[in-house]
Amino acid sequence: LASLQAQIETARWLPEDELRLRAELAALRFRAGDPVLAREELDALFARYEREREGIIDIYRARALRAIAEAYLAQGDSARALAVYA
Repeated sequence: LASLQAQIETARWLPEDELRLRAELAALRFRAGDPVLAREELDALFARYEREREGIIDIYRARALRAIAEAYLAQGDSARALAVYA
């Protein structure tokens, strides 16, 4: 996880790609046994998505949102996942 996080942080990404990768990292972190940090990261990602939404080309927004929703689902929070999907 540390290596993956370092790779994400050392490159420049389009917001929709970085949000997707970081959501996948949060899901992996949860599965690896760190649910508190995983949830904090995921909540921060969703807040960042909401702040940067207008800067993401509309046809690419779903990719980032879907990854965030899937990460919430992987963490067992189906209600939050459904809210993000909606």
